[in-house]
Amino acid sequence: MKHNSIICRLGLLIMSVLAVTSCSETSDLLSTVPAASNGVAVVNVNTLVKSAGCRIEEGKMVLPKGARVLYGLQSSLDRFASIAKGVDLDAVVIAAHSNNDMYATLKVTDRPALESALAEAGFSESGKKDGYMNYRSNDGGNIYIDGSQLWILSNYTSMTPKDILDEAKKGNVREKLQGVTAFLEQGKMIAIAASSGITGFSFGNDQWICVDINPDGNSLALSQRRMTAEGELIANNSLKTLDPAALRLVPDGWEIVAAFGLQKNVDWHSIVTIGGMMGGFQVMGMLESLLPYLEAIDGTVEFAANPKSVGAWHNATLADWNFMFAAQMPEADARKAIDALSAYLKRLMIDVKSTAAGISVNQNGLNLTAESADGILRIVNGEAAPGAAPEFFAGSCGAARLAIPKGLVMSTSGITFTARVQESESQMTLAFPDRDMPALQTILMEFAQ
Repeated sequence: MKHNSIICRLGLLIMSVLAVTSCSETSDLLSTVPAASNGVAVVNVNTLVKSAGCRIEEGKMVLPKGARVLYGLQSSLDRFASIAKGVDLDAVVIAAHSNNDMYATLKVTDRPALESALAEAGFSESGKKDGYMNYRSNDGGNIYIDGSQLWILSNYTSMTPKDILDEAKKGNVREKLQGVTAFLEQGKMIAIAASSGITGFSFGNDQWICVDINPDGNSLALSQRRMTAEGELIANNSLKTLDPAALRLVPDGWEIVAAFGLQKNVDWHSIVTIGGMMGGFQVMGMLESLLPYLEAIDGTVEFAANPKSVGAWHNATLADWNFMFAAQMPEADARKAIDALSAYLKRLMIDVKSTAAGISVNQNGLNLTAESADGILRIVNGEAAPGAAPEFFAGSCGAARLAIPKGLVMSTSGITFTARVQESESQMTLAFPDRDMPALQTILMEFAQ
């Protein structure tokens, strides 16, 4: 989709700025970005480089000991790292223009050093265009300089800094989007604000999805919120606080655990679709049979899963996983949901036995029970003794933990992802428990071999 393409290109441009590119001049830069932009990001490239275990030294990009990249890429990193001598890398602004063209802009701190570095990096001066000095390279680089400001644009766009500044005169980010500006100027490693229109979600006019990413010890911390242009946080009216009584059903130590406090106005059709994509046709069919009754949920919903063996991570069949699903709902709806699940399983020629509290199945690797008690529908496959949810679940509107074992995705470490959701903000953490180094350096060391 076009909107997804824009978001992907924004990420790619952030990485491009790392290759091209100390009091910060963020405010001045945001004053040159049109308020009609589809998205704006501020990147502290110095923090990004440091967090990856790298450093820019004498015009070279020095990687951490043991990390190697292809010779051509290392040459490009060294070539463009030399440009850092003439620019401010503490605040690089990246924007998606209203016509969806991407560009970056940053402050020039030493014009002669920058021009010398551009020449060494293979950029040739191609004269002025719309009054701005233009430098181009054979591999697609397109840089404009005017006074103390630099712009990086694609070779494939006809847009120039004049077009950007002319639109900014009609209204810029700093004067028209004061709340978004305050968010972008927090001093995070990466701060991104995207108009809700380009995210693919219809939240309404004048709403921005704001995400910041920052190192936190050896972890990577992410925060997300939705706000108006003035900075008013917008609450998610589909959420409510998790019920401690329901959280006692969560099994201890499982590798996938999630719980959400939901109102009745949740879009379950989308959730069922996502669940089917992750769990395969068996999970999709089971969820679709429960859909009319899931819409009756008004409380805490929990899901937990644990592989019966490491190989189960490569196999989405129900027989290879222990799992638990629980949802607070009226007793009558819970009973109807169990009846619907029973009918679905029988259509698959599975022998379903009735129990005092619901149904049970022990066939084809399934050891499944579905029961209702105390206003909670609980479906379990395998062993799922009630335990306790992780401590950080308490008091939130939703929380999740995913623990991927070492060797599955990365050879050097497992991966732990946690999330905590409140009505108007979410916090997420990415960690690599088997490596004693910053998260970005771990990623670089794993994949830059």
